[in-house]
Amino acid sequence: MVILNFILIVLIIVYGSRILVRFVLPWLIKRKFEKMQGQYNQRTENTRTEGEVHINNKDSHTSKKNHKDVGEYVEYEEVD
Repeated sequence: MVILNFILIVLIIVYGSRILVRFVLPWLIKRKFEKMQGQYNQRTENTRTEGEVHINNKDSHTSKKNHKDVGEYVEYEEVD
């Protein structure tokens, strides 16, 4: 009789966990996905609208490079 009770309890636990996994796990995954999607949407709301173009112009004095500091020219001769 003890063995039957043990087998019955094990079967209830196994099938009960299968039912919980089948219904609860997808619900938890869906809930987590929706939460992550909501956080992403909140971050992207503050950005520019679609199709908007924004150009950052660099200052003219910073974009020109000073070629005087490149180095000095050294003459060389080819040796045959």
